[in-house]
Parts: sequence; structure tokens; C-alpha cells
Amino acid sequence: MTATPRLSLPLLAAGQAQKHVTHNDALTRLDALVHLTVDSRSAGTPPAGPTELSAFIIPPGATGAFAGRADQIALFEDGGWTFLVPRAGWQAWVTDESEHHLWTGSEWRRDSPLSSLGASLWGVNGTADVTTRFVVQAPASLFNHDGAGHQLKLNKAAASETASLLFQDGYSGRAEIGLAGDDDLHLKVSGDGAAWTEALTVERSTGEVSLPATPWASGGNLLLNGDLQINQRGFAGGALAAGSMASTAGRPARRARRSPWRAMTSPSVPGRSCNRSSRRCGVSRPSPASP
Repeated sequence: MTATPRLSLPLLAAGQAQKHVTHNDALTRLDALVHLTVDSRSAGTPPAGPTELSAFIIPPGATGAFAGRADQIALFEDGGWTFLVPRAGWQAWVTDESEHHLWTGSEWRRDSPLSSLGASLWGVNGTADVTTRFVVQAPASLFNHDGAGHQLKLNKAAASETASLLFQDGYSGRAEIGLAGDDDLHLKVSGDGAAWTEALTVERSTGEVSLPATPWASGGNLLLNGDLQINQRGFAGGALAAGSMASTAGRPARRARRSPWRAMTSPSVPGRSCNRSSRRCGVSRPSPASP
């Protein structure tokens, strides 16, 4: 064996000449790896003027002397670059990020996010991945204010993308609300997570609400007020006249014919008459029979 198994420090050989060279190489390597500090993990090319303190974690796609050495540690020693393959558990402080990193055996991961850069993956009692990069596995989550209000913000790259809240049952979608495919507000539901029904949309500019899955309200501009003055998609604006109705088929509004007073006999109460205008009803009684 010519080097140590963990840090690859060179070992002295029996009867070796110039033992001080091998010994000094081992001390230099030890000096670099104990409390390892690197300048950066994003520099794709070696610096033009490195020093004996220069060290880097090489990123993918690096060029020059760093080419083909992704994730390796580059140390500048004795006027040249030395490259070390990290072992699982190696740690390094990355100066330009002010972050402590850990080699997991497959990637360099921020051990604890201290700067504004944060962690690339973060799992709280769960495992994050490259798609779901932040995972919380807990009975509840709290996003609290810091003295005033609090906003939960979901941002998307373009109008055609999606920014939404997805509600799942057994990791199968059942309801979704947000900006789905455009900048209007959408509410969708699903019985199986595959087929979705759009239940409600709100137009982003006008606030017009439509209920696509409800036959009588599938279009927008549905107005129903307390006087039962109804307008659906054909109203040009203004107030509706009392007793009038705007046609849903584009026909002119018609005034309903009303009789100010009409007596009617209730089929269930013989002799009962009602005045619709005054809303008063009475029962006419037959005269007593003559003796």
C-alpha cells in the first residue's frame, strides 16, 4: 500500500530515498483536507492566478484542467492541480456561498442552509427529490406572520404554465385551484385523479364568473337580483325595468302583463278569494237557509 485509504496520503517506503519529499506531500495534503475550505463549487474553469490556498469543488461541464472531473476536489499544490475523489461523509466550507456542504456519495449537498441561497433539497421528516425539492411530513404546518400580515406566493414562469394548489387523496389528485394553463382562476375536481372537471372559472380582467359544469350557469354574465329581474348574457347595461326580463336568446325584453286586481278561487278552499295587489284574502260564507 502506497497511500492511506481515507485521505490518500502518501506513505513512506522501506529504504526510500528523500523521505522528506513523501512526508511533506502527506503534510500538504493533510493541511488541505482537514477543515477543508474551497473557493467555490460553481467555477467551471481554473482561475488564472491560483495560489497554494486555491481549492474548488468542480461542477459538471467544467473546462480546461477541470474538464471531466465533476464533483472532485481540486487543490493547487506545488505549482499544479491535484484532484481528489471525495468519499461519503467528506465536508467542505464553500466560501463564495458561505455554506457548509456534505458529500453524500452521489452529490454535494448543503448541510445546513445559513445564507440566502438555501438548500437545493430539503426534507423535514421526509425525503426530497429533484422535482419535489421541499418536503414536510407532519400533522400540520404553520406559516406565521412577523408582526403584520403574511402572504403565500406561488409564481410561474409564463401564462401557459400552472401555479396552483393541488389536493390529493393517496397521492391522487381530487381538487385543484389556481392559475392552470392561463391567468384566469380555475377550480377543478376529479374522481380518480385522471379525468378532471372544471367547476368554476373567474376571468382575470373582468372578474366574470362562470360555472362550466353547471348547465344553467355554464356561461358568464349571469345576473340574478332580489326582485327576480333576470339577465343572462344579453344585458347591455343599466337597470332592468320592474317586471321585465332580458331574453337569453337575444330577443328584446318584454314587459309581463299584470292585472292590478283579480279575484281567484282556491281549489283547496271553496269560496276563498284573494286580492293579489293588496295580498288580502277572504272566505265568502253562504247565507243561512230560509226557514
